[in-house]
Amino acid sequence: MSLKQLTCANCNATITAPQVASIVVCPYCGHTFEISTGKKLEYYMFPAYVDSASAWRKTVQFILRRYGVPEDFNTEANLRKTELYNIPYHVFSCKAYSSCFYHGNQASYIEVRNISILAARTGTWLDGFAEKLYFSVRGRSFFNPNQAQKSRFYLPTLDYHRAYNMAYQFITSQAISEARKSCSGFKGVDKAEVNYLGLVHYPLWLMEYNYKGKTYRVLMDASGGKVIFVEYPLSTKSRTIMLTAATIMIIVGLVSGLLASFISPIGILSGLLSSIIISSPLLVKALSLKDKGSETPAQRRLSSEAWRAVEALTSITSFRLPVLE
Repeated sequence: MSLKQLTCANCNATITAPQVASIVVCPYCGHTFEISTGKKLEYYMFPAYVDSASAWRKTVQFILRRYGVPEDFNTEANLRKTELYNIPYHVFSCKAYSSCFYHGNQASYIEVRNISILAARTGTWLDGFAEKLYFSVRGRSFFNPNQAQKSRFYLPTLDYHRAYNMAYQFITSQAISEARKSCSGFKGVDKAEVNYLGLVHYPLWLMEYNYKGKTYRVLMDASGGKVIFVEYPLSTKSRTIMLTAATIMIIVGLVSGLLASFISPIGILSGLLSSIIISSPLLVKALSLKDKGSETPAQRRLSSEAWRAVEALTSITSFRLPVLE
């Protein structure tokens, strides 16, 4: 990546920035400005309350609560690498007003939210998770030069104007969607307000660990301490149990579909499809070498439902659902 040298107008320090950077944050004093105009911008960062040792302890505790983890995981897993990333976001406070007609009456809706737009990509696998990261701006703090200098500190490559347009399009589409859910006579977006709250850097721990010669990845929120993404091994026994449970589900689906076929000719097909869909999380986990968990609510829900099915179909009386921190 080609770089350029800039001088901080506040402390006169030399700043090395990528050629594609649109906004610069001085890693020594926190002075933040737009390169093209020199305009000073509001800037904050989220403190990394969780250090590397705590991040690894939390990861191990999280993994040990997952179903199917080998019994020797705690003694055989070894942390290989930890690195703190500080990822930039443009943050906007947004409101959009929409209206529609229902039986001759007009209904009005307002969509209010803070929107964080990822301002730079790292070129690593964490980018897909960083795009979907949501956080409350109430946790932001002032610049910490020690944290900035001891981490991978990324400067924004997405300029303010493009980020503003993205936030505007998002909030208006949300307002339109909300109005259309309630009324058939959609009128449109009456007004949208998008206010720039500033640039923030959010800290994420990127970790790798080894277990019996294989490498697994972890992504953790360094400010809140939550596991965002984790890979962990499954024991052969647990994969066998899940494969058995998935097979039973498919057989049950076929039998129920066969019975339903006496009523409807598509019964057996619908029974087979529904059983495959229900058992697919178990099949994926059973046939894979790594089990991948996530902190997203949808995946937590899916995982819990799958494990309940395992317990019901295999009579595992000692099974416990994981308790997430």
